[in-house]
Amino acid sequence: MHRLLCVRIGSGFDLPVALALLGTMGLFPLENLSRAMVVGELSHDGEIRSARGILSVAVATREHEL
Repeated sequence: MHRLLCVRIGSGFDLPVALALLGTMGLFPLENLSRAMVVGELSHDGEIRSARGILSVAVATREHEL
């Protein structure tokens, strides 16, 4: 795939979106995600990578009691 077609904004949402899709496909119960905060980047080969700004996400999650 050409690099210009792969512009990614907010890559920290890659993993949550992938998990939501897998859950809707019935590969695991969606209830498993009901109390989880998932942030992560997926590489083009499917490897899970860390996402920038995770500390801010954790603080906001706690402040909003999520």
